[in-house]
Amino acid sequence: MQNNIGADIIMALDDVVKTTITGPRIEEAMYRTLRWIDRCIAAHKKPDVQNLFGIVQGGLDPVLRDICVRGLVERNLPGYAIGGLAGGEDKDSFWRVVAQCTAGLPEDKPRYVMGVGYPLDIVVCSALGADMYDCVYPTRTARFGSALVPEGVLKLKQNAMATDERPIDPSCPCMVCKNYTRAYLHCLVTKDPMGSQLLSYHNLSFMARLSRDLHMSILEGRFPEFVRGFLRVQSSQRVTCQSGFTMQWRSPASTYRSAAPRPTASMTQWRLLASTYRSSARRPDAPDAERLGAFIMDTTVRIDDREGLSRGSDPSYLT
Repeated sequence: MQNNIGADIIMALDDVVKTTITGPRIEEAMYRTLRWIDRCIAAHKKPDVQNLFGIVQGGLDPVLRDICVRGLVERNLPGYAIGGLAGGEDKDSFWRVVAQCTAGLPEDKPRYVMGVGYPLDIVVCSALGADMYDCVYPTRTARFGSALVPEGVLKLKQNAMATDERPIDPSCPCMVCKNYTRAYLHCLVTKDPMGSQLLSYHNLSFMARLSRDLHMSILEGRFPEFVRGFLRVQSSQRVTCQSGFTMQWRSPASTYRSAAPRPTASMTQWRLLASTYRSSARRPDAPDAERLGAFIMDTTVRIDDREGLSRGSDPSYLT
């Protein structure tokens, strides 16, 4: 079917198990996914024009994830996806799995995190080495009357929006922000389907600009500064939190596709140490963006010139 559709990127069939499940079912799904990738490779009729991606499974088990990563890498696929996440696990576990998988996947091939769409997650996963994402979040949240803004989420259905004559985001160049006020959109989202359409337009524009700015910051060598600025704005309205873990920035594969020579472990390595925090107290009026469960509140960037910086699959460096 995917061969007939003709997409540039097609996905292998995988056995997806909810991340909150534990026990032998996780291992069964991981090994079944590896068996299925061989069947997909054998059945693939257009390998010269369509790129078949394998999907890393294994739940939250680092051993199973490592087995799956190594198994897929041995098959030398055009690209790799990290699947089975964003299914109810906490942010700490989610980001740890992404960090582990990107560490073991080739740097010169696309690394795709499936089902991820929150701006915060996209920036964090990009810092961990991911390149691609997909999610319905921008349009789904628009249907609930919410707009994406640099600080998080703006709820247009709230009564306070009824008299607000400002645009959704004064810094946004999209058609919606240029022509409609929050008050007008408040009336639409509570009564007219056109409100969801306009918010979808704005939210997609927001995500396109975020992706463009993130990509350009990598190409221009200022990605750590971009991340710090993004997190500073995102955390400006956060509630009091307590400390979590740290993570290491890994260069996304897109960096290497336009660079020569390709960086090696002995070259200067940028490491982004971002402290994540879990909410310890929540205001009753806190917007949804503040209820994601874990946030990045403070970032520090340093240069590591040590020879042979490890990129092993063991995520213990996150602790």
